[in-house]
Amino acid sequence: MGRDSLFGGTIVWTGEARYARLPVAYRAVAALAFVATACALSFVLAAKLALHVAALPTLLFAAFSLAVGIAAIELPRWWLSQMRYTVTESHVIWQRGRFRRTIEIRSISFARIFWDPRQPGVGDLELVRAVPTGALHRRLTLRLSGVTAPDRVWAIVRGVETTVPAGLGDRPLTQRLDPAERVLWTARPRRSWRAQLPRGQRQIGLM
Repeated sequence: MGRDSLFGGTIVWTGEARYARLPVAYRAVAALAFVATACALSFVLAAKLALHVAALPTLLFAAFSLAVGIAAIELPRWWLSQMRYTVTESHVIWQRGRFRRTIEIRSISFARIFWDPRQPGVGDLELVRAVPTGALHRRLTLRLSGVTAPDRVWAIVRGVETTVPAGLGDRPLTQRLDPAERVLWTARPRRSWRAQLPRGQRQIGLM
């Protein structure tokens, strides 16, 4: 493949975001906007039939609510459609238009994969660079959203050859190990009703 124009490294993989399900916040905004539109149009119709007047301000409000609802659905799709991802020999690059974010591969502490339960084989790959102690205690993250087979992309980032079919979120841990890797310890969280509640923005967004 070619070379990246930013760092000059050899490109080993390129991809783009695949549209995923709307987060719950956007769905809630769209639903409220459409309900407001329906109520406003009903009021306009009632005013026209009963009072024989044109409720122009209410009609404008209905148009505004409809525009908000459509924007809440289409804007996330448009935003994701412009994202491009590139993996070079030394960097992972997130790009949208002229704006770029990068992370150096050798500085990645760990990665997390969030599978989309409604789109098999699609998920988010979050690369994390952690500074756990000291005055610079912080965490830099780079999220590749809507990636097809994020486990395969993570293997490419690490430079690991794998023969296991990628893109299966329900594959057990023992089938995801690298060559010569073995499990030293495993556990499950205690069962409780709190475990059924969504935690964090990601889990709420997948509702």
